[in-house]
Amino acid sequence: FKDIGVELKLCKVRTPQTKGKCETSNKFAKWIMAYNNKIYDEFHLYKIIYRLNKTINNQVNNQFLGRPPIILFEKEKELLTDLNYAATGLMYTAYEKTVKVPQTGLVNYKGKLYGVDSKFISKRVSLKEEGGKIQIFYKNIMIGSYNSNDGKINYTPEQIKKFYKSKGLNEDLVEKYSKETLERYKDINEQLQQIKK
Repeated sequence: FKDIGVELKLCKVRTPQTKGKCETSNKFAKWIMAYNNKIYDEFHLYKIIYRLNKTINNQVNNQFLGRPPIILFEKEKELLTDLNYAATGLMYTAYEKTVKVPQTGLVNYKGKLYGVDSKFISKRVSLKEEGGKIQIFYKNIMIGSYNSNDGKINYTPEQIKKFYKSKGLNEDLVEKYSKETLERYKDINEQLQQIKK
């Protein structure tokens, strides 16, 4: 906290100040328990938590305030001092590489290409390799996860379709170009596998 000029003041145990923090944490644990045995992987868990956060902060009215919490948070953000990203974000994370997403929507990492959603084009994303997976983050939120031993070009069919939709193409052209691109990427991966053998 000293690095960002904030003084941490702890609440005394069993005081009203700690009530909200404990209750909120317990609520989230209960909401996630509803997905028991339905979470496929870490990326799926990130998506569920992100969706819960968005729903709670935008739609659930606070009983005391009578309005969604996000409204007050946005107002409070105006009063906060901007943090130096280089001094804080990079200091506490173990990302191996930070890159700007090119117009293709494919980021290069260790000679392989990994797809991200078209909405991240021209934005900076961070990559990290952990447990045989390549994880892609935007502002500390996981936006993609791939097996590190997959092919040269890694993507999902949804990413390809969103990419073409973002270009303003009609539905027929989106389907046509997506199919062609998927086949082309598949051929490239197969050819490279043959060369390795």
